[in-house]
Amino acid sequence: MHNIRFIQTCLITLLLLLAACTQQHQDGSQTIRVNVDEDLPADSFISQYSFIQLDSVTNPMVSQVRDIRLLDSLIFILDDAGRIFTFSSEGRHLATLDSLGMGSGQYATADAFDITKAGIYVLSRPQKRIMQYSFDGHLTRICPVHDYYLGFRVQADSMVVLASGNCNERKANFITMEMSTQKFKHEAEHFDRTESYTSDTYHPFVGQQGDTLLITNPFRTDIKMLAHGQSTPLCTFRFNTKEQMPANQQEYTFEELAQMTKHKAVVHNIALACATCDARYIGYEMFGEYGLSYLLTRIKADGSTQNMTIMNNPEPNFPYLSTPLCASDGQLVSVMPAYMLLQTEKAYGLNLFTSAGLKPTDNPVIFLHRLR
Repeated sequence: MHNIRFIQTCLITLLLLLAACTQQHQDGSQTIRVNVDEDLPADSFISQYSFIQLDSVTNPMVSQVRDIRLLDSLIFILDDAGRIFTFSSEGRHLATLDSLGMGSGQYATADAFDITKAGIYVLSRPQKRIMQYSFDGHLTRICPVHDYYLGFRVQADSMVVLASGNCNERKANFITMEMSTQKFKHEAEHFDRTESYTSDTYHPFVGQQGDTLLITNPFRTDIKMLAHGQSTPLCTFRFNTKEQMPANQQEYTFEELAQMTKHKAVVHNIALACATCDARYIGYEMFGEYGLSYLLTRIKADGSTQNMTIMNNPEPNFPYLSTPLCASDGQLVSVMPAYMLLQTEKAYGLNLFTSAGLKPTDNPVIFLHRLR
């Protein structure tokens, strides 16, 4: 599902957009100001949607989806039980990696996962290791990482980029390691104080352009580019929220910052970054009048921004739009459990899946919403 020409075009678009941002800094980065009070309809951001209905019954069934990856014509889903399911692009169940446990060749937890053509990689934080499996579920390699990490991305030539979330002995948020030799090659984004606080809403890797990773640091709303182990500032986003993170936030621990801003209209982190041929998009969460909401911002070619909020109330043209887990080829990828889908249709007089015989206990449905 990855298209090389599409990625190259979007990378060119990204560079053009950067030149149009509102404020240029000496380090080459830009500051973009976002009006969170604006809430445009979904059809001003999204042109169309499609869905992939997974095989209704698998053994085991898919529980709550934590993460999703798309590679060529395959879909990989990590659920909260630590299982990784493989489906075809038509939703046909192909395999399940279910190796959670403490035995030989098993992972104690599946804290993060990644996919390459070489197989499936699983990070077990308490075991301080990444385990590689073939697509049919056989263990092929155990790679110790020697410290606690929140996430990772596998790159070419058996290199892995590890993300710590300000919690490792090397005091660097992003460390590039050679998997075959376990030698550390690069360190980026150093910090002074080790933190024990972790958040489910922090996403160290928010996007990718070719071989360049788009990264963020905890409690920061800037995006940096990570290439060949070196980080470069890209954009800082400033939101006109009613409340802001404290100006001297470096004086507080992450736990203190989380408590200070709990249930307040503050943007903690960027969750997603992607580009189409016409614009660039970011996604982020913010606590508002109706609880925690997911917002999208579009940065246009002239540097101006537009905003929309993904609410629980469906919009007429895009009734199944929900919080995306990732973006792929200019599409927002989201997953809706069957029971929630049926409840939504009942509440708003819809019957697409109800009339098709979807049951509340069936596997979830994947939605792809194409950005304009």
